[in-house]
Amino acid sequence: MLGGWAAYLEASVYFAPGTTSISRLLALPATSNAPGLAPSTQTSTLADCNRAMQHTNAFEMRALSPEGKAALQQHCRDIVAAAVAERPTDAYAWVTGAVVAAAQQNWDEFNTFLRTAQAVAPSEQWVAEHRVDLAETHYDRLEPATRSGNDADLAMLVLSDRGIFSIAQRYLDQESFRERVTAIVEQLPVERQQKFVNSLNRRITLRQSKSAS
Repeated sequence: MLGGWAAYLEASVYFAPGTTSISRLLALPATSNAPGLAPSTQTSTLADCNRAMQHTNAFEMRALSPEGKAALQQHCRDIVAAAVAERPTDAYAWVTGAVVAAAQQNWDEFNTFLRTAQAVAPSEQWVAEHRVDLAETHYDRLEPATRSGNDADLAMLVLSDRGIFSIAQRYLDQESFRERVTAIVEQLPVERQQKFVNSLNRRITLRQSKSAS
């Protein structure tokens, strides 16, 4: 009996109609429970919330009434709340909570969620990439402790090719960000500094080749 119920919960997510994040979320029942039981299923739904909350100019989002947008935000907030209650060390769930809070312009909650994401998985690079992107987008809203956590994330990302690639575009385009990253890189050993420069140059070359094609 319980096995059948679990299968139903999983299927309700995977077979929800819709081909976009927003349409899949709108097709889910309005419930405070995170859809599905498996972590991978819940992560998929959290990813839909993450994308939907950040793509405010998507046609589907613009087509919603203010009440509809607020309801969708609250639905994602409920999904996040259920996810972090069940898995309090799930950093991606906490990051998604910060995304939802930013969409709701609840900056106290935004900082709380983002700081928790920084604390529960300080070395999980793929989550750090999400954290940095979110923190830098709303940098003027960061509290001092959240900024310190963001600096720690940046210090980790500049040590690997993947991490450098994840911040390279912003490094090239945003002067204030470039200054902060440069200050971090200058504290590294010379060989690490050279690795950063080499990785950044590869990213610039890739960007130029894409622009030329």
